[in-house]
Amino acid sequence: MMKINEIPPWLIFAVFVHGILGSFGELLDIMINRLSVPLSNFYNESIFLHYGTFIEPHQATVITSFIENFAICGSIISVIFLIPKMDTWGRKNIAVYLRGFLGIFAALLIVAAKNFEAFELFAVAQIFSGFIRPLKTGVAKAYISECTPDDIRGLITQGITTCSYGVVIATGFLTLPFAFGNFERWHWMAGLAFFIAIFFIIFGNFIPESPKFMLFKGKDKKAVIQTIKKFHGKSVDTDAILDEYEHEFRSISGNRNNNNNGHESYKKLWNDMGLRESLYLVIVASLAPAIGPAQINHLYSIPLKIRFGFTNSQALLFETVLSLFYGPFMFLLPYLYERIGRRPCFLVATFCGASASVFLFIAQAIVSLYGASIFTVILSICYTFCVGFSYGFGIPIFYIILINDLFPASAKVTATQAAILLNNISSICVNFGYASFEKPLGPFIYVPFIAAQFFFFVYSYRNLPETRRRAVYQNFENLRSQAVSRRQSILAGRSRTSTYGTSM
Repeated sequence: MMKINEIPPWLIFAVFVHGILGSFGELLDIMINRLSVPLSNFYNESIFLHYGTFIEPHQATVITSFIENFAICGSIISVIFLIPKMDTWGRKNIAVYLRGFLGIFAALLIVAAKNFEAFELFAVAQIFSGFIRPLKTGVAKAYISECTPDDIRGLITQGITTCSYGVVIATGFLTLPFAFGNFERWHWMAGLAFFIAIFFIIFGNFIPESPKFMLFKGKDKKAVIQTIKKFHGKSVDTDAILDEYEHEFRSISGNRNNNNNGHESYKKLWNDMGLRESLYLVIVASLAPAIGPAQINHLYSIPLKIRFGFTNSQALLFETVLSLFYGPFMFLLPYLYERIGRRPCFLVATFCGASASVFLFIAQAIVSLYGASIFTVILSICYTFCVGFSYGFGIPIFYIILINDLFPASAKVTATQAAILLNNISSICVNFGYASFEKPLGPFIYVPFIAAQFFFFVYSYRNLPETRRRAVYQNFENLRSQAVSRRQSILAGRSRTSTYGTSM
């Protein structure tokens, strides 16, 4: 494995730009959760000003879910119409310029929503904020992973998320009531995101395009080699890297430009055994954060803690302090991906998700029967720890790691579309379902999450291969050969059964 001091400066710079300066999207996202109390007051005043009515406390949960679903709808639109453009417009144009300007526009809309007391503008801003999400998780990480040597691909790709998470932790104190966590200043978080997005575009402009994409589109080989040396080091064997790229391009169809769009169709992915097996794994990894406590915690972590016995200030302070506790796991994750592997990290993440669902079920059952107590506060702490460790071991973005590890360049767009669409659609269903049925079902609302998380754990334990420190085509071919061998074993077993029945 390449040592830290051997990582080329261009890769470190790329992680800084896309991780730290690219965190403007995360800052816009955490507003719905961390600033839920001042936002509820904002919704109330805006609705009264425009429609002459107030909302009840339980209706605030529905509005929060409704607003978040605007962002998810924006993500779906982005997945369908913008992500495919990474194969025509280029990785850099989508990951830097388009994402940056969308972030600037979303931040301006939020500031305008506050000044005009128009929650409708805030909802529209969430659509544009939603556009940003898949452009970072899908395009930016594919862009940087294609620039990275195989033996540190997971380290660099996860390093982007880790740096963004570090910014979220550092700015977490700004969501406390004495800073931005009040009715007068909650929109300042959007102002901060606005300025960070401007710096992101400025510095992102200096990072070259992906050399793999350049070769894929038939660009001048000298320019490709120069770019490879920037990201892999001046002493790298460029011929070996170019051969690896060509092998990957040929791994599906033997022709890098086998269709007009430059990427494979869904039918092609389904008909190819290796791609189909890879797709199964990516689907499971994309559903794990959506159908589980991670999605609930994303929207309702503060309201849930208040329900279980915290005050608003205590809940905010606890969230911020606890993030400092499990945060080191997020910072260690890039190293763990390359040292112990992707597989054990994801297994720990899904097991923690299942445990968090169980704690939520028990806490809600006690609150429903006896009300909040010190015991429900302890259970809330336990559930938060488990969700934190689940985040820390990478459950929200593991499917992106798998896409970059398992799919050739021409299949990345299609796989990314499928994974993010399923993730977003599942998130919408969970948001609406939780907001609509949490009150009548009580603690039983968590039973599907418990079942789903344990299923994801068992399926991954049985089928997830280790992909670290291997070229993409090696991971892909290995999975394809396993699928073929398994199919041949099944057919052989059926043949023996058929022969046995005939002889009788």
